[in-house]
Amino acid sequence: GFVDNILVSSGQTVEQGQVLAYLRNEQLLRDFEIQRLKVEASRLRMRGLRGRRELAGLEAEAEQLSALETQRTELKVQVDALTLRAPVAGRIVSRNIESKIGNHLSEGDVLLSLGREDQKQIAISLPQKLVSALNAESHPSVRVSVDAGPAFHGRLDRLEPRAAVRPIDKALCAPFGGDLLVRETPTKNSAADVEAT
Repeated sequence: GFVDNILVSSGQTVEQGQVLAYLRNEQLLRDFEIQRLKVEASRLRMRGLRGRRELAGLEAEAEQLSALETQRTELKVQVDALTLRAPVAGRIVSRNIESKIGNHLSEGDVLLSLGREDQKQIAISLPQKLVSALNAESHPSVRVSVDAGPAFHGRLDRLEPRAAVRPIDKALCAPFGGDLLVRETPTKNSAADVEAT
């Protein structure tokens, strides 16, 4: 659907179940209303068949009603999903989310990201001389400072010393805010798709 309204901003703390945004999909709402009317019509037909004691027709209509109600329930789930709620408590970590108002989102598209302070993971690219000095077993606790911001402590989970032509995460690349200079090259799947190398 189309992003109709966003009720949160970057850096805001939210509670589980809090409404984050509203999407608009007129076609889905029409489909749901049509399905609701089909269910009502089927119930009316069942009452008529029951009154006339037409058991064979009543049985067939009961099966039809069950299928219609299943479809209505599936559409209701989609309609309810037009109201986006926080699946967990956390902090909004996406930037410039207000610019997405009015944009169309397909199912599975990302509108914003939500993170928890106690579950942050940081992936960094280090020069070889620093990789040699670090060891996850002898240095399990590390002090991290990003862009001259306040330092914090973390646990070194793993170290993967290796050279690569693809970054471990797009966020490390200059076009996405990182320091690694990259060039975009077509992927094997499509000339329209590009990936950073």
